[in-house]
Amino acid sequence: MGEFFRRVYYLLNRRKLERELQNDIDAHREMLSEAARKDFGNVALARERAREAWGWGWLDRLLQDLRFGARLLRKSPGLVFTAVIVLALGIGVNVTAFNLMDVLFFKPLRVRDPLSLVRFTMKSSTSSSDQVPYPAAAFYGDNSRALSAVLTQTSTHMTLTGETNQEVSAGLVSANYFSELGVSAGYGRLFDPKVDDTPDAPPAVILGHGFWQRHFGGDPSLVGKLVRLNQRPAAVIGVLPFDFVGLNFEQGENNEVWVMISKFRYFVPESRLLTSFDVTESGVHMFARLRPGVSRSAAAAALQPLSQQLVQQHPDVVPQGFSLLAYPGGYAAQMDPTNSSVLPIIGLFGTLVLLILAASCGNLGNLLLGHALTREREISIRMALGATRPRIVRQLMTENLLLAFLGSAAGLLLCWWIAFPLIVWLGGPNHLDFVPDWRTILFTFAIGGLACVLFGLSPARQASASPKRRSRARTIFMATQITASCALLVLSGLLVRALNRATNVDPGFEYARIITIDPQLSAHGYQPERAVAYMQALRTRLEQTPGVDSAALVAVPPLGNHVWMMRARGEIKVNIHLNEISPRYFHTMGIPLLRGRDFTPQDKDAIIVSESAARNLWPGKDPMQQTWTFNHRDLPVVGVAGNARSTGLRNGDDAEIYMTLGESSTSATTMLVRTSRAPEDTVASVSQVGRAVDTALSPRVQPLTAMMGEKLSDAQRVASVVGGMGTLALVLAIVGLYGVVAYTVSQRTKEIGIRIALGATSSRIVRSMVANFILPLTVALAIGLALAALLSAILRQYLYGLSHLDPLSYLAAIALLAVVGGMAALMPARRALKVDPIEALRCE
Repeated sequence: MGEFFRRVYYLLNRRKLERELQNDIDAHREMLSEAARKDFGNVALARERAREAWGWGWLDRLLQDLRFGARLLRKSPGLVFTAVIVLALGIGVNVTAFNLMDVLFFKPLRVRDPLSLVRFTMKSSTSSSDQVPYPAAAFYGDNSRALSAVLTQTSTHMTLTGETNQEVSAGLVSANYFSELGVSAGYGRLFDPKVDDTPDAPPAVILGHGFWQRHFGGDPSLVGKLVRLNQRPAAVIGVLPFDFVGLNFEQGENNEVWVMISKFRYFVPESRLLTSFDVTESGVHMFARLRPGVSRSAAAAALQPLSQQLVQQHPDVVPQGFSLLAYPGGYAAQMDPTNSSVLPIIGLFGTLVLLILAASCGNLGNLLLGHALTREREISIRMALGATRPRIVRQLMTENLLLAFLGSAAGLLLCWWIAFPLIVWLGGPNHLDFVPDWRTILFTFAIGGLACVLFGLSPARQASASPKRRSRARTIFMATQITASCALLVLSGLLVRALNRATNVDPGFEYARIITIDPQLSAHGYQPERAVAYMQALRTRLEQTPGVDSAALVAVPPLGNHVWMMRARGEIKVNIHLNEISPRYFHTMGIPLLRGRDFTPQDKDAIIVSESAARNLWPGKDPMQQTWTFNHRDLPVVGVAGNARSTGLRNGDDAEIYMTLGESSTSATTMLVRTSRAPEDTVASVSQVGRAVDTALSPRVQPLTAMMGEKLSDAQRVASVVGGMGTLALVLAIVGLYGVVAYTVSQRTKEIGIRIALGATSSRIVRSMVANFILPLTVALAIGLALAALLSAILRQYLYGLSHLDPLSYLAAIALLAVVGGMAALMPARRALKVDPIEALRCE
């Protein structure tokens, strides 16, 4: 330890110590005689030895190499510019991907003390959910000693009453939500538990900043005035700040009005949100703030006795094994290890961006090997003067380190420019902070160091090697680019083919002529009897509306986000999409009934199965003679319908089973309307009918074509991102292949001249130029295809029934690489035909 501090002291006082050493040497030489002074030795060598004794000689050599490398790079601005651009692309893609992950999963939200926040999810012996019943959350908040506060959040739909009713997205939060997060109001004030959460407190509403500007023109005087939600007056007490995100960025950005959960029954008297232990009726996102000194695991353990107490108090409604799982809550998103669909996608895109880095490094490695040709004389002279090969490699790696540093800085700047527009284009949050933090900066220069090793070490070692070894290294770099390009092009082709298939292939139902009407009855507290009456009246009026052919009810709307699915038991490995429908559903959707009949109003316990369900559940048997057991009931099959991927659009192997719509499910149903004219011409009249049945409602009316576009938008964005990566990798591969062939031509100029002089044909010379690349390119293509096959299995959910081994996509990628790569190789190869034999024989 003493040696370490001694060296640190020398480093901090180097100039002083060097002056003292020089003074001592000068004084000692002055005291010597003329003859003895000649035997004193080399003064500069003595100073070098003193620096080595101080322990910082390596730093002097490093600074010397950096200064020398900087001078050399300054003399080659074209090389530096090209290298920085190539590195900025490769590193920038990786840094941007890391920054997005960092913002979502690792950067704390801009709230008060985010590290003490915890998010809870529910599990039991029979189910699990990312939400918790509100009465249970309130029970934990009242009785837990490990938590200083419990925060709850959910969202619903309400009707803003005015000159015309308007459906709004409403955020429901606990009274302490904003105060615990340390959020300040943009205008007015926010909820105060002491003022707004008392029994006699008047209902209060907070407006989202965007909604306040769009609907009310940003009028500050609106604070203190009344608005009507679900036809009930409430005072606007404040407006949220424009950059509010909260603990759930989707709800934080999309909710237009905010109401306290405890006052929700004022707006929806029939709601069971405050009393039901059924998570489908009262589910909320539950967050909590830990008490000082309490860890997340300790808090989860402390809540376990309370969970058991809940089961004992409410055995009929709280399932056995009810408990809570704790996760960090102060981040925009949570990495849930139980979600098996998220991690593979993250791993896939991590691999793709690393392929871009590999292609960039391969391209730059070829560039540096080509640059080494101009330094052969310098390197030979330095080695002749006694420089060892490790010393040459160290100098070259120092220059590469400078390039990597510049490329990393450019990549970080690229990330800073494109991260926010990219996440907004992908449909992500608008108000998160995407400015790179210390983790992103550290990752940037770490990936830059990795790139330095990938593109720099081999060229540095080959700089003093034979031309044959250099040529082999260039071929390896080129093959790396071809492998990355091949994998990315195959994935791009698969996604483009899948989108084309989803757009042009018949999904089994006529979505182009259908309109959906979602009145959000459950959000407005409609009980089953009232919901049935509303839907019957709505259906009667719709069927009398010009342009309407038929109407039907469905529990799971087509192309919706909600999917009611189960997997068939036994040896059958097929996903079954369950749905509850009313009579005339198949006529309205345009789904053919292949056998049997449609439901009648008298049917209660019967099912209709799709053709794929019949084939998978009862292979080789007559489905009309079968029954299907569900919830301890044997349901006979009364019909077989055509396959319709209305809920499982991406997987053509999924099956559908339709059950009769129960009265208890009517409040959560959607009305489907089949039109005889263009849906866009009928939307207005259909919307007017929906509002006229109950003036308190503002039903959401939307053509199914628009929903189809939304459904495909995610896949379109994924295809665009992967396609962009593939195009970038292809360009890098083309440049690398061109450079390798051009280098080969330059090295074999004399041989080419001799062969031309001896009468070799043009085709034979060109063939000899490219023959050596056929084997490595074939191997690179094979590796790229294998890698694409492995990665494409993860993309199955975006392929819309297309096989991830679709031969056309693979052949198209190979053909594109062959054509474009062949053109890139033939251009420099054709130059060999223009070689003058006389000039070639003079070539050194």
